[in-house]
Amino acid sequence: DREGLVEIARWELPLKNPVLIEADGEDLWVLCMGDIRRDAQGLFYVAEPGGLVRLKGAAGELQAEPEIQGFALEPGGSPGSWAWLPERREVVLGSSIVPELYVFDLENRQWKRDSANPVEQPETEGDETLSVISHPDGHIGVLSFARNSARLVDAEHYENVDGTEEVSLAVGSELEGPLSGVFVLEDDVPVAYVVLSLSNSLARWVPGAPEATEPRFRQLGLTPNQIVANDSMLFIVESGDNVLSMHPRAGGEPVEVVFPVGTNPYSAAVSVDGTVVYVTGLLSNSIFEVDVESAQILGQGPVKP
Repeated sequence: DREGLVEIARWELPLKNPVLIEADGEDLWVLCMGDIRRDAQGLFYVAEPGGLVRLKGAAGELQAEPEIQGFALEPGGSPGSWAWLPERREVVLGSSIVPELYVFDLENRQWKRDSANPVEQPETEGDETLSVISHPDGHIGVLSFARNSARLVDAEHYENVDGTEEVSLAVGSELEGPLSGVFVLEDDVPVAYVVLSLSNSLARWVPGAPEATEPRFRQLGLTPNQIVANDSMLFIVESGDNVLSMHPRAGGEPVEVVFPVGTNPYSAAVSVDGTVVYVTGLLSNSIFEVDVESAQILGQGPVKP
């Protein structure tokens, strides 16, 4: 409950490792990564597939236990990110360990492209993590962790959008680790801000204008791992510094919200009206309510591990 930050319901899910949640009408959808392990060579493999879980009616009035349906990404998919395409009634998911995208049909509640028939992306040596971002025009931004790159693909054929090309987000040959991004409009032009988790940096990417890409747009604190936005601000979770940094989109110095020692902020979501950011604490098993205007923590609630 957002008023008191107290738990009002808890459900067992049929798939392992839930990491993302989204409301679609009165339904809740949860992205689950599945069970990922390392082999003798240190490479990741999928012991149990992840996928999507639908909690029918769970976003509406809680009058009864919701009907829970699991949609496993057979035979061995492990999604780690998603981009929602409302007009197409589809969700595009990026793999957390291999260069593949998957597509789920929300209307018919079935996989259009699963791990047996994925949207293949450029091969890499070793593991790959693909993060996907919804573009205002219905395209999909694809961030490659292993290749330090970003590309914009169309939602029909998953090819580069006309007039765009894959761009590097690296400075030199070091691994930057593009991990999370968000598109915002600047003078009616879609611009993506991308968290580079290994170089502790924020990149600015303008699809169709590679010369405007800035891999070192801004230096961040330790271990940034997620970015979200409202109409005036970028919010970045900096886990290693125990901080939520708030960056005015119009320019100016960022403001930091410092969490209690041992919190390890991990994930964030912005309220519909943009006035509050909810931040989870991975190690503290808690959720925080942060007021955007005052940059103050308004409340903290426990979350059962």
